[in-house]
Parts: sequence; structure tokens; C-alpha cells
Amino acid sequence: MAGSLGASGSAGGSAGLTSTYFNQLISLQLQQVQAPITQLKQDKSDLTVKRGMFVDTKISLSSLNSLALDLKNTSTSVFSAKSVSSADSTVATASGGSTALPGTYAIWVTTLAKAHRVRSDFQATTDQALGLSGTFIIGGAASRAVSNPVTVADTVTGFGTAGTIRSGQTELGSGSYSVEVQNNSGTYQFRVVDGDGQAVSIDKAGDSGTAMTEGWQNLSLVAGTTVDTARGLSITFGSGSYTAGSKGAGAAGVTYTAQGAAITVSSSDSLAKIRDLISAATYAEGNGIQASIVNRALVLASAATGEQHLLAAADTMGAVLQSLGVLDGGNFKTTLQAAFNASFTVDGLTVSRSRNTGLEDVIQGVSLGLVKEGAGASVTVKPDTTAITEKISAMLQKVNGAMDYLKGKLQVAKSATTNTYTRGGLVGETVFQSLRQNLVTALRGKMSGATSTSMDELADLGIGLDSSLHFSITDSAKLQAGLESNLTGVVALLDNRMTALTTTLAPFIKPTSGALDTRITALDKRSAQIDSRITQIQKRVGLVEKQLIARYGDILSQTSTYTRDQATANILWTQSMSA
Repeated sequence: MAGSLGASGSAGGSAGLTSTYFNQLISLQLQQVQAPITQLKQDKSDLTVKRGMFVDTKISLSSLNSLALDLKNTSTSVFSAKSVSSADSTVATASGGSTALPGTYAIWVTTLAKAHRVRSDFQATTDQALGLSGTFIIGGAASRAVSNPVTVADTVTGFGTAGTIRSGQTELGSGSYSVEVQNNSGTYQFRVVDGDGQAVSIDKAGDSGTAMTEGWQNLSLVAGTTVDTARGLSITFGSGSYTAGSKGAGAAGVTYTAQGAAITVSSSDSLAKIRDLISAATYAEGNGIQASIVNRALVLASAATGEQHLLAAADTMGAVLQSLGVLDGGNFKTTLQAAFNASFTVDGLTVSRSRNTGLEDVIQGVSLGLVKEGAGASVTVKPDTTAITEKISAMLQKVNGAMDYLKGKLQVAKSATTNTYTRGGLVGETVFQSLRQNLVTALRGKMSGATSTSMDELADLGIGLDSSLHFSITDSAKLQAGLESNLTGVVALLDNRMTALTTTLAPFIKPTSGALDTRITALDKRSAQIDSRITQIQKRVGLVEKQLIARYGDILSQTSTYTRDQATANILWTQSMSA
């Protein structure tokens, strides 16, 4: 209680009329006033349980709906998935994604890409001072330069070099570069590609000067300006009218020579020390040098394969490389392996690339790797039937789960031990009574207009229904055969049945106005009403309590005054009698 009567002794002539007695009376009367709260709280608890059941049902049906949508023809995630494989991974490897075009491609590897490799003369020792001193440039030229420019009037009008490489960036490697231009719905765009046609990262036009991009950029952002790529090359753009062009087909281009690393050697340095200096130096992209010592000879190899990545070295002060026998009159003295591009054919078409791995621009959507020359292998691209099968299985399992859940909530179950009955939470919800049957009908229905020779029901895909109303793939071989031989038919059938399934589910899971949201909202409203009613009763309890305390307090006060007066009278009478 919010309050109570103060403690007092006996009320004399009114025996038992104490504060304790009146507080007990107040408590009993308040219990009667607040008695409805107990039932209201139970009612709210029941509503909360039922609301949870509706929420669970919506979650289950919404999850089923999502899987059904994944299997509709409008979905690209499942049916566009591809399986890419090589018949002989010792010759060629292959992987790919959804953009790969189905088919079988014949690969013949004539020559693998090889790295340029040279050596020095054989030295007497590898760990003793050589007595050589001087500076040489390796992995490029003494300074960056451009040559053989090809310009396009009003589009790309010139090339040059930029003196500073942006912090965190690597200089472009030596080789040929093209400025491709495209007309994208009336907007001209450009990008820079290397000798293999791969886009390279350059400064992002219109940015604060820190961002880089390999993507297409609008020519309007650079019109009439000279752009520093932030990687050593500068490009001067015209102001239009622009001309579209791609590498080897009308694009402007240039040969770029990167700046090499300057290696300074002292007379106390050994062959091993020179090797380490070369290995630790910083090089332009693709111009890296791998230095090693084999049989007391310094071996230098380009870190990248292909004819575009030739070794470059020159003495600039002294004659260290000449003395070691790396150079002879400015040329490499002993070449162990010339640089070669990979040469191979795809379905008889000759292809050349500077590397052997990560070849993503040969077969659409396929990343190709070359492993063995003088040999062939086939690469097969086909729909990823495993992904489709797994998605179908997941959908069927979700249907079965929803069917079992609804069954449990729609039935009155008898307990074998207590001989009592338990009503499911959806008993009496007539809108759900037919949902189970409608789910079965949606999946077992036939496509309208289908012929006797076509796939017109899920049973044709080996999908069956047992006596417990559980769906499953009962004939996986039939499903696999359908996916491999008639994917278009499978897609059409699944789209038809999934449309029927989502149509069946829509009235239940539609946001706000669906059957489940409508019921959840109604339960929330009833719960709010119960909360309001409880609050009203609690306020009334507080008011009644105050009234009772005031009423019984007055009675107790009056009784106490009467008792004191009576006691005084008794004392006076007693005294008078004694006199």
C-alpha cells in the first residue's frame, strides 16, 4: 500500500480497534479493487504468446517466400551461376563466374610466357671484396621517357613524363600504353590500358588529388588539360570533338620507359652484397629484378614474364656491370633465357599474352591459367547445377518446416498420459486452415499450356510428396538430367510453380495489410488497451487507498478521544467515591 494508519494502542472501550486492525481492513478492500489486474495481466501474457506465434509464422513464411523468389526466372543469382572446369589442370586451369558463356573451349598451349634472364661471368668468390666501385642503373633507364607517341586529333594530343610519383603509388612499368575512349550514351569517357589491354590505375580526375582509379572517367573533366597520372606518365587531352578508340583499334598510345634503380657499389662489396643491393631496390611496376647467385655467377631475372618486361641495365659511373661480365659494350653479355610471351590458341584462334596466369580477357567470364606448353586441354563452362539443386532443396525443406509448424498450431492434440486436450494457437483462425493445402497445391500444380512432352510439373524433376505432406527430391538423377539437357525448361517450370507459391504466400506476409501483420497489429492494440486498463485500475487503487486511510483514520482518532474522555471520567468518579 502507498500508506497506512499510524500505530496506536488499544481503543479502550472499543476493544480491538487499533491501527493494525484498520490497516487489515484497508488491505482487504484494496485487494477487491485491484482483483481485475491479475486477470488482465494473464490476458496480456496470452496475447504475447499468440503474438510470438504470429511473428514466428511470418518469419517462416517470409523465408520461404525469399527462397521461392530466388528460383523465379527473374532471379540472376541462381540460374546465372556457372561451373567452370578444365579437363586437364596440368595443362591449363580455369575458373569463372556468372558472366561466363556456356560452352566447351579447346585450348592449345604452344609457348608459355618466360622471363628475361641473364648472368655475369663466373667470379672467383662470392663473399669477398671485389674491389669494384661505381654506380649502375637497373630495371629501367637513368630517367623516365616517352617515345613513339600516337595521337588522336582533338582527343589525345600528346604524352610526356611527370617528375614525381605520388606517395603510396608505384611508377608505371616500361612498355606500351593506350588511352582508350568510349562513347557511353553520349558521354565520352577514357581509361589507360597496358600492352595486354588491362586497365591500369591512374589519378582520378576531379578528385582532391589522392584517389586513384582503373575505371572509365569522363573526358569533360580533363578536356584541354595535361593530366599527371601520378605514376610517371602525363597525358594531354584535346577539347573535342572526341574520337572513340580501343587498344590496337584507333586509340592513342605511347611507349613509356620507367626510371630504374640506381645501385652504388663500393670497393669492399662482395658479389653477394651486390646481389642484395639489387634485390632490395625499388622498381617500377613490372620492372622488378630477381637477383641470385648460381655457381659463382650473378643471375638477373625479370620478376615479370613477357616481351614487354625486358631487363635493362647500364653503368653510369665506373664499370661495375662491365667488369662483372653482365654487360659487354652496353649489351647483356650472356643471355640465359630470352623473354617470351605466352602463345596459345582458343578454338583455333591465336592469342598472345605476357603472362601465364590470371588471363581474364581471353574467354568471357573465365580466368585462364597456362601450365604446360606443347599440350592441350578443354575448358568447359556450364550452369552450376549444384547451386540450383541446393537452392531447390533449401526451398523444399522450408516448405516442410512451414507445413509442420502450421499443422501443430492448427490441431487439437490429445495427451496419451493425461487424457487431456491441447488446442494449437491457430485453432479457430479460419484464414490459416486452408494454407497448408494451398501450399501443396501451389507446388503440385501443372503449368498451363504445357505439352505432353514437356516438363509441366515438379514431379518431372524428380520432386515428390510423401504421405506426411513432405516434399523432397526423390530422383536426383532426373533433376540432374533436366538441368543439364533442358535448363530453359527447368527455369520455366520453376518460375511457374514459384509464382504460384509466392502468390499463395502474399496475402499472409504482405507488409501492413497481410493477414499476419493485421493480426499482430490487432494484438498490439489489445495489449495496449489492457495496459491502459491496468493503469486506470492502479490509479483507482491509489485513490481508494487514500480515501480509506482518511476514513479509518478519523474513526481511530474519534475512538481514541472517546476512550481518553471516558478514562478521565472514571478516575474522577473513583476519587469522589473515596472522599
